[in-house]
Amino acid sequence: MRTKKIGNYEFKFYSRDEITYGAMQRVKRFLMTRVLAMMKGAGKEEEIFERMFENADKLAEYIQLVQEEEETNDIIAIMLVTNKDYDEIADLPISVIEALKEEVKTEAGGDIAGFLNGLGISISSYLETMFTEEKGKKKM
Repeated sequence: MRTKKIGNYEFKFYSRDEITYGAMQRVKRFLMTRVLAMMKGAGKEEEIFERMFENADKLAEYIQLVQEEEETNDIIAIMLVTNKDYDEIADLPISVIEALKEEVKTEAGGDIAGFLNGLGISISSYLETMFTEEKGKKKM
């Protein structure tokens, strides 16, 4: 673990071997809650998209998760490496977030997606899994 001051904030950066189980679970819950909120009450893929089209915020969040996977990966990696919640990170200035992204890339060896995959975390697989699981529940 190393400590670094960025702007007016001091952060602890945990290496891959120091990332806590709690941090990993928090990231997984963050992803699942984002996806589940989009699917509420839908039984099949078409209904999921219908529900999202009824709520612009949910649709925008889905598009952001899918199309901005690199940015989402960066935020998730920041959450893991700094052991911070999304809300703590979301309230930081943009300049601090940009500096955090660079620090986390250093901890990840330059490959955020590979780093996350090595920890069993993948945005696209979470989206696919959640769609499959939700459709399966509705058939029962």
